[in-house]
Amino acid sequence: MLVLVLGWVAAAIGMLSATPQLLRLLRSRSSDGCSLVLWQLSVGGAVSWTGHGVLVGSANMAFPNVVLGALALAIVLMICADRGLRRLPVLAVSAGIAAVGLTTDLVLGPVAFAVVAFASGVVGVGAQLREIATGTALEGISAPYLVIAVAMQLLWGSWALLAQEVSTLLVASAMGVFCLLNLIWFLLRRAGVPALGRPRPDDLTLAA
Repeated sequence: MLVLVLGWVAAAIGMLSATPQLLRLLRSRSSDGCSLVLWQLSVGGAVSWTGHGVLVGSANMAFPNVVLGALALAIVLMICADRGLRRLPVLAVSAGIAAVGLTTDLVLGPVAFAVVAFASGVVGVGAQLREIATGTALEGISAPYLVIAVAMQLLWGSWALLAQEVSTLLVASAMGVFCLLNLIWFLLRRAGVPALGRPRPDDLTLAA
């Protein structure tokens, strides 16, 4: 019973985890500080995890990732519009990530899928960490999203441990660390730590 409840709590939070970031973009009308790479990979990853949820018979994994993927897609499109980028090449990256993830899961199994999902996730959060550490304008980043990202990984890791779902446990444990790094660095920037490689007078960070 605990596994079921925890799984659906994690699913509910995960399903709407990108909402604060989407709302932030709508309010600020700026994507400054947002990593396009992170959200490209988020779209592809959501599709992959949806497929994985179907394969392992976990509705609490499959359905929320459909919603999460839709939210991530909306964010990608907003970033493209703000930066004047062509949508097709940008979305092709997401499609490629999804194809690799699904193929790996079907052909090589859950552990190999976890490796691919982890690698994709690390690249994404690493790209966001770079934006946070070096960007001079961070007004497009949502602080609540960064907090929820940490909480979501903690919940999924706890669920996976109880459910003995190895792929999710491996990915959530490692990703939780990287998400926490993003949050900590963002808070440091808000506290006045300057962007890496830039003198303090030129730091124009406007995070809210």
